Amino acid sequence: AYLGARVIKIEPPEGEYTRRRPTRLGPGFTPPFIMLNSSKESVTLNLRDERGRALFKDLVERADVVLENFTPGTMDRLGLGYEALREINPRIVYAQSSGYGSTGPYRDYPAMDVTVQAMAGVLAITGFADSEPVKAGPAVDDLMNELRPLLSPGDILIDGGNSFFPDTIRRTKEIEQAGLLF
Repeated sequence: AYLGARVIKIEPPEGEYTRRRPTRLGPGFTPPFIMLNSSKESVTLNLRDERGRALFKDLVERADVVLENFTPGTMDRLGLGYEALREINPRIVYAQSSGYGSTGPYRDYPAMDVTVQAMAGVLAITGFADSEPVKAGPAVDDLMNELRPLLSPGDILIDGGNSFFPDTIRRTKEIEQAGLLF
């Protein structure tokens, strides 16, 4: 959204979890939510429900890009994977981001920022020598690694192509290349 795109974020029926964190400013005004979602439009849809999927498909008809970060196979199981969406909109750019990629031994692992920091060894180098490991202050992995799936589809749109970006981000590959996976 900061780069000029109209971004419509699909949230679960109860809204995104960062909206519900306690804050002095009231519901929906948490610093993480404001930081990560300003300039975006939001809509709540239950993608497990037929009506929610139909509304999502209506949005896809007019979309340039779909960026999803479910665990591998979720969108296909919902009937909303790349092939299904391309039938609705042949020019769609579909970017996929999963914590540890869609293949390999860690594909089904949950990947919150702190778990990736632990797998990468970041927790072993933060904190104090005489205490338990400490998470890096900001959500380093989430913030830095989520930039690529946002920028890659833009490159394709500029070139006028249609593409599917499986594993636009694969944290495991980066961790292994850095020699940090033990």
